Amino acid sequence: MEITSQKSGAVDIFEIKGRMDIAGAEIAEKYFQQMVQDEQTQKNCQIVFDLGGVDYVSSSGLRLFVKIFKHVEEAGGKLVLCGMNIAVEEVFQFAGLDAVFKIFPIRDEAVRFFAS
Repeated sequence: MEITSQKSGAVDIFEIKGRMDIAGAEIAEKYFQQMVQDEQTQKNCQIVFDLGGVDYVSSSGLRLFVKIFKHVEEAGGKLVLCGMNIAVEEVFQFAGLDAVFKIFPIRDEAVRFFAS
């Protein structure tokens, strides 16, 4: 599991690579727990999770995404997903989470979402 971050204007972009299974979700949760504790990140943040490097998502990974999403939304922020391969997208669809998350095919579209 590898997570890198960068900014595009006011948008925080997190590129996630690896498997979001129980072990990967545990690593990612530790990483993002620090992020959500940062006061500036909490208020009106704009976050893109680029999942182009994720080849597998288990229920543990889905739970983590939902947990972070709820926290960000409660703080007045927005979180969107992008770059999913077909297998990962199908997991989100099967779980009904494609109705919860805004999902974009590419990063540029996800970042542009915040400009509108």
